[in-house]
Amino acid sequence: MFPAIPYLRQSGRQDQALTRAREAVDIFTALNAADPAAYGPKLGGGEETRRRYPG
Repeated sequence: MFPAIPYLRQSGRQDQALTRAREAVDIFTALNAADPAAYGPKLGGGEETRRRYPG
């Protein structure tokens, strides 16, 4: 999902970029519950991306 988010934003499709960022955070939140060591860092990155693209 990450490569799509900056592309969407740069294409002027901020709403779609924000939707993808939210989806990524939701997915990594669920994965983090099962394996925090593997998915915690990715969850943090997804949350940071979501903050960069406020909607």
